[in-house]
This record gives sequence, C-alpha cells and structure tokens, in this order.
Amino acid sequence: MCFDTRRGVAVLYGGPGQNGADYETWEWDGRAWTRRAVGAPVPNRSGASMAFDESRGVAVLFGGRDSGFRLLNDTWEWDGVAWTLRATSGPGPREFAAMTYDSVRRRTVLFGGSTPQSSKNNETWEWDGTTWEQRSQAGPVPRFRAAMCFDPVRQRSQLFGGQTSSDYLNDLWEWDGATWSQRSSAGAAGREGHTMLFDRLRGRLAIIGGVARGTTFLGPIVFDGENWSSDLIATPAPQQLLQLVEDSTRHVLVAIGRAWTGANLETYTGIDSSWSRHVGAAPGDRVGFAAAFDSARGVLVLHGGSASGGLLADTWEWNGVEWSQRPILGPPARYGHAMAFDEHRGVMVLFGGSDAATRFDDVWEYDGSAWVERAASLRPQAREAHAMAFDHARGVVMLIGGTNVSLTNPPIYTTLGPDWWEWDGIAWIQRIAAVSPPPLTSPVLVSDRAGRRTLLVGGRNDAGVNETVWTVDGSDWSPLTIGGDPPSGPFEIAAFDQLRRRFVTLSVFGSRTASILRFLPCPADLTTDGIVDDADFTRFVVDYDTVLCSLPPMPAFCPSDLDRDAVVNDADFLHFVIAYDTTVCP
Repeated sequence: MCFDTRRGVAVLYGGPGQNGADYETWEWDGRAWTRRAVGAPVPNRSGASMAFDESRGVAVLFGGRDSGFRLLNDTWEWDGVAWTLRATSGPGPREFAAMTYDSVRRRTVLFGGSTPQSSKNNETWEWDGTTWEQRSQAGPVPRFRAAMCFDPVRQRSQLFGGQTSSDYLNDLWEWDGATWSQRSSAGAAGREGHTMLFDRLRGRLAIIGGVARGTTFLGPIVFDGENWSSDLIATPAPQQLLQLVEDSTRHVLVAIGRAWTGANLETYTGIDSSWSRHVGAAPGDRVGFAAAFDSARGVLVLHGGSASGGLLADTWEWNGVEWSQRPILGPPARYGHAMAFDEHRGVMVLFGGSDAATRFDDVWEYDGSAWVERAASLRPQAREAHAMAFDHARGVVMLIGGTNVSLTNPPIYTTLGPDWWEWDGIAWIQRIAAVSPPPLTSPVLVSDRAGRRTLLVGGRNDAGVNETVWTVDGSDWSPLTIGGDPPSGPFEIAAFDQLRRRFVTLSVFGSRTASILRFLPCPADLTTDGIVDDADFTRFVVDYDTVLCSLPPMPAFCPSDLDRDAVVNDADFLHFVIAYDTTVCP
C-alpha cells in the first residue's frame, strides 16, 4: 500500500488471497473502498514494494512473487487511471524489499529484500522515474521485511528492523542519498513485517505492528529522536487531571495531572486516542497552579499552586520533551490564579489568585527571562478560579469570571460576573455587553484564531454546571450551537485544538474518556465572513502546494488543509469546490 497525496486516497495492490496471489487494485478515500483495476500488473503477485512519487503523481510498484513462487523484478506505475509497465531491469528479482519516496531528491529509494534461494541482501537502489541506479551496498546488514519512510524534517529516508536469516533486527538507519548512518534504537524490540511512517503533525517516527521471535505480534511504538517508546494509552490516566493546554508549536495537547504516587505531576501529550506519558523531572505534586503556552518560545509555562507542604511560587517550563525549573523570582506564592500568553507583545500575563488569607488583584508579566509586576490604577476585583485568554483579533488579554471570598467568619463566597475585563499591556479596561455569560467560577476561556473569536465553556455557579458554549467577537456575547458527541462530564478540563478547530474535553475522574466537539460546519470559509467566495479562493491559492502546514508562510492552524492531512493539495481543492458559492455558512 501507499498513500496518493494528490488525490487523497490510499492505494492497495495484490497480496496473497484465498486463491493465491491477487492482482486487484483498490483505493480507500477515508469512507469507502473502490476497486479500480483487475488484471494488471501481471503476473499477479504478493510481497511487492510500493511507494508514492509525489513529484510525478504516480504509485511506483516493484517486484514481488507470483503464484508460481517466481520472484519478479519489473517496475510498474499507477496514475489513478491505469497501470503502466515502466522497466524490466534494475534491482534483481526479490520480494519484501523496503521502499519509500525521497521528496527532497525526488527519488524512490529501495533497500534489501529476499532474493532467489532465500538470500537476503543490502543493496540500495534509486528510481528517478526513468531508470534504476544502484547507489550502495554498505551500511545496514542484509535483510528483508524491513520498513522505510521519509523524514521531511531531517530530509532523509529512515529504515527500521527486518529479518536476517537468523535474527529479528531493531536497528534504525537513515539514508541521505550518499551514505547510510545508524541512529539510536534504544527501547525498540526487533521485528519484521511492520509498517513505518513519519507523523508530520507530531514530528516523529511511528511503527505499527510486526512480528517478533516466537510469532509475537507487536503493538505501536514511536521515536522521539532519541528513544523508542511503546508508552501509548487511550487517554491520560493519572489519579486526577488538572489542566489541558494546547501546544500550538507541535500541534498536540498537553494534559497535566496528579500521579497515583503523589510525588510529582504527570505529563501526557497526545491527540484523540493516542497519548504518550512522559517520565523524568517534573513539578512537584500540587493543585491550583496556572499554566499557559508561550507560542513565541514553544514552551508551556507553569507557575505556583498549592501543595501539602504549603503554597508555591516556582516557575517551570515544558519544551515538549522535558520539564525544567527556572531559577527566577516572580509572583508571590499563590493558587487559583490564571495566565494567558500575549502573542503580540511576547509575554505571559498572570493575574490574581489567593494565598488563603488574601485574594490578589496584581498583574505580572513574564518574557522568558524575568517576571515583572505591572502597575495599574484601575484593575479587576481580586479573585481566584477565573479564566484568561488572548484575543488574537484585537490583541488583548481577556479575563472573565472567578470567585471572591470575604474575610468574614464564616467567609462569604461570591461568584463574579458578568465581569469582563481586557488588558492591553498598559491598562485594564472593563467591558460591558447587553448579553453576557452568567457568573461562573472555573470556566475555560480559549481563542479560536481562525474564527477571530473567543470561546467560553464550562464553569459552575449556584445554579449548577454551565453546559452552554459562549462566543464573543470583541463586542457581543452569544450562545454557540456545536455538533459532535456530548461530553462525558462538565467542561472542567478542556482545550481548543487550533489545527483541527475543535474542543477536546477530558473528564476529571472516572473513565477519563476524551470528547471531541466540532462546531465549525463551514471550514472552507477561510476569511470567516460567513460565505465561501472568491476571497476564500484567493486565500486557498496562496496556501496551495504548501508541502507541510507547519512551515512558513502557513499559519499554525493551517486553514486551507480542509482534509487535515498536513498538506494543502488537490484533495483539499475538491473539498473547496464543493463548498464554493455557499451563500450562507450554516
């Protein structure tokens, strides 16, 4: 199999069927299988190798074994309509060779395979669309049933595992077009018959399946650049989830929770049902801390909180791989405060919180080097358990909700709201709207950058849990209707996935299931003016043929990637054509 990035379909050919080797060609478009061709390539075969040539828009197939157990060395290409025999010379007859496409050098790369008399080899060949050229016979030891993929970040083909005559391999190699170099393979079990791909959204290698010695079937593993890990779980599973934050640099969500051991906080990163638990140094166990993502430096910043030993005033940063404590002074120890990153000025903004005796109304800013308290004559009322977010459209930090507690005995708790404030870096401004969300404590406030609006979910007050999603465009609040499955509990742990434009919620206790709430029924409205028209097409043309959505000049949320495969290509254009000239987005 391979994936046709131009037409947005997976292509499957041949394989050992019930009546011997097969010669059917099928395509999967994400919804259904369609049989596209029968009877070519000939003869029918299994054990062939296939990769998609992105520059020429064809699937390249080589070799395999026919129903008479004869090894083949012919080269075929599939353009989405018909198969064409392109060569009958090049690499010798073989099956189970590893193959991938180098999109930088525009070459299909083939390695190894099983040749006649069951011999394994370590030949490296390249196909330029016209001829095969043998490039190397050094580097990885001879093998078959290995897997290859191309890493566009390192711009090298990656090879992992496979089987020799007597062993299952767990080595990782990369090919730069001239030489092979070996990389770390710590943490990986030897295997053969697996599939490997490069996960462009998370920037890592992933391996699915395979067989180890003793016919043990293996699960997925991922490579973070140094080590392989199989520590994947359906959803984060600490004792108690506390925060869910979007990492807009690596396009994943970061979940922070309390560990069952109670020693340090646990950190998970993931998307949907694929989550990885990270080990190593971490902030000590605590609750009531503030956390927000600094998109300028690509780090998540965590401050303060309440621990069994008292209140904390420490500052930590998570860079996607590990935590590090910053040796700096800053806001006094507190819990219940909130933070948001001002992307226009490049500073983290912190407001409020409590040290049990006092509720704070101070504002602090952190630029990655030092915390600075900012003076403001007019400021929001002291509070805790409020929400903050950066409004990208207007360049201000928003604050809403929270709780104030009197110093009386017994104390009187007051849920604040509607109480909407904005910080522009110089002064606080109180905003008044005719319609606003109700008073709420512990709501979640996030920015939908592509939609040029801010969204509020969750929170609670004396009337119970808020189950309404509110949106504000800078002047007016209004309830928002969303689709998808209902959440498994209150919106207490939620984040907004900018790349996929959706909410993700995780329950605080219990099953810890993830809920995806989609609320944007008109994704082709790239200018977010309520209609899909020529202005949106102009935007699409600018984004078209951007190889990776993570590269400039593409915005981080990659709006033109309508099928969310990290590439803007013809498949996205087909989605756009369907939506074009829609008078009003539903």
